[in-house]
Amino acid sequence: PGRYRLRWHCEGKGRVTVPWMAHPVDLPADGSLSSDPYWLTEAPLVFSWPAGCRAGDLEFLADMPVGRIEAKPISPAVIKAPGCIVLEAEHFTEQKNGRARPYTHRTFLSGGTGLGSWETPGHEITWTFQVPKAGTYALACKGAVWDQGGADRMLRVDGKVVNGERPTHFPWTTGFGATPEQWRVFVIAGPKGKPLPLELTAGDHRITLVNYGKGMNLDLLLLVPVAELTAVQR
Repeated sequence: PGRYRLRWHCEGKGRVTVPWMAHPVDLPADGSLSSDPYWLTEAPLVFSWPAGCRAGDLEFLADMPVGRIEAKPISPAVIKAPGCIVLEAEHFTEQKNGRARPYTHRTFLSGGTGLGSWETPGHEITWTFQVPKAGTYALACKGAVWDQGGADRMLRVDGKVVNGERPTHFPWTTGFGATPEQWRVFVIAGPKGKPLPLELTAGDHRITLVNYGKGMNLDLLLLVPVAELTAVQR
């Protein structure tokens, strides 16, 4: 599983079906069809071509970023920091390439609800929020990571990939989040290990997190003024 660019070769004429296009397309004269970056899972890839065509090689060109940046655990007290914008994870705006589901059987979570089933590479979730006052913010997440290898998420802000196009690595939190002790609050860090500064104007904004590997449950997303975050960490 991961992100790839695919190239398929097929000799002949006619309309063919490839998994990265929603509708059949005419086979180009050079007999080669290429995809944009495309997320592969364990699901089969289905191709079809008319009689008389000859299917050839299928190339998989890896398109995953090199390197990742470790998220930093911080005090849960950050939730009460002045000026902190709290987003309930289950109140997302949209999702693609997967279906995350709220759950209510862990009543100790904020609002008694968490967000799970976020395990498929390429599954992206977007939250819309309003910033009342322009400033420099840091993004923190309260999550549970059950895989001992951790989980990776790419951050986009207002549609733009940030942090040098490297995903954030969230380390193992010892379980699925069945108890409060299995949850951690992490701040997304920049290349030098300090909280990644996000310059946000007053008004509406969008945050998207894309699954770049392994599962993670969420309770909250927090946008914290950097000055207040520094005070909480002291």
